[in-house]
This record gives sequence, C-alpha cells and structure tokens, in this order.
Amino acid sequence: MVVDEVFQGDKVAEGTIGLRPGFFIQCSHLWPSCHPAVAVVREPYFLVISVEPGQGDLTAVRALATSVMGLLFP
Repeated sequence: MVVDEVFQGDKVAEGTIGLRPGFFIQCSHLWPSCHPAVAVVREPYFLVISVEPGQGDLTAVRALATSVMGLLFP
C-alpha cells in the first residue's frame, strides 16, 4: 500500500477522518524532525497533512484533515 511505502519505519495506525478511513502517523521521519501526520487515500488521490513541530499534536492534525476532507470531498 502507498501509505506503507511512504511512511516506511514509522508506526502507521488505521482510523477514521470524519467518516472516511485514514492513517495516523504519530511521528513521521519524512522531515528532518518528527512531525505528526495524517494520510488519506481516495483514488486517485493521496493526501498527507502535517504540521510543523510545536504547532499541534496528532489530534490537531486529525481535526485539520477532517476539515480539508470535508472541503475536497463533500
């Protein structure tokens, strides 16, 4: 799956974002420092939302992702 390929080595947990399935990454190492991230796969799209360290935790990222999903995929 694309999420596993992108977030290799990071702990990926499945969950929901709004009413859609999503993936939660508590500490992504894609960036120089640890960032919380949320990933959503909705063919043909792959959406990743993250915030800078100190700008919010996984709960904040999940809320942001829920809002973005509502705008993109009503």
